[in-house]
Amino acid sequence: MRERRDDGLDARFGELLEANYGRLRRIARSYASPGEHEDLLQEILAQVWRALPGFDGRSPAASWIYRIALDTALGLLRRRYSQPALHAMEHGQLLALAPASAGDPRDPDALLDAFLSSLGPIDRAVLMLALDDLPYAEIARVTGLNVNAVGIRLNRIKQRFNRDYIEEQP
Repeated sequence: MRERRDDGLDARFGELLEANYGRLRRIARSYASPGEHEDLLQEILAQVWRALPGFDGRSPAASWIYRIALDTALGLLRRRYSQPALHAMEHGQLLALAPASAGDPRDPDALLDAFLSSLGPIDRAVLMLALDDLPYAEIARVTGLNVNAVGIRLNRIKQRFNRDYIEEQP
């Protein structure tokens, strides 16, 4: 249950949530299985709430929230893949165990979800931030990469998308 605060944090949290909820939901959907993404979203929101008193405004709120969301999502992945049974399986084997998408493979959302799930955690974060129109400098700040590395990663991600999804089309 959420702790009550009387120092304006409820209103501030509401404003931040209103401005960033869609992004947080996309992050949760990208880093967790369909059965887990709501739980991950709730954990992200709880982490934002806990960290809010320490937010000093030195960085943009969107960057600060992205960083919390990505740290929380990556923590989930670390916990998931630190289990011995999963270490023995390759990423492709894990994907093969996942149920096939019931949607139309030409559906842009299904296509994006499939592509995002094929990326590693950092590349996934870089692409999601770029799709939200964040400048390279902000993406670098959120991910911990330098600006040049962000550009290189995005270029490689685009090449991979073209190779895997565009060039294979009949």
